Amino acid sequence: MSDLTSKMNAARTFLETGQEVMGVATLTQIITEAEQANDKECLIAAYRLRGTALLKMGDKAGAEADGKALLALDPEQAQVNGEFKAKGTEEIPMRRGKC
Repeated sequence: MSDLTSKMNAARTFLETGQEVMGVATLTQIITEAEQANDKECLIAAYRLRGTALLKMGDKAGAEADGKALLALDPEQAQVNGEFKAKGTEEIPMRRGKC
């Protein structure tokens, strides 16, 4: 298991257990390391998770910045289906894979 994958698993665990600050800090470290390693898959996963966590924490500007970074990396992340309904809660996507 790579170091980035281990850190991503740790970040997910932090987020799943309500430790958002630790999760966001870990994701920030992952983003820095993934940029240096040119690891697009981990960058996409980290920006998605961190943006969602920041939004949940009330940091709309940070979440928007991560959303823009995510779309710059992978424009297909803009999945628009025409149904714009508020759920009332934000969910943290917990995709499993390399990152």
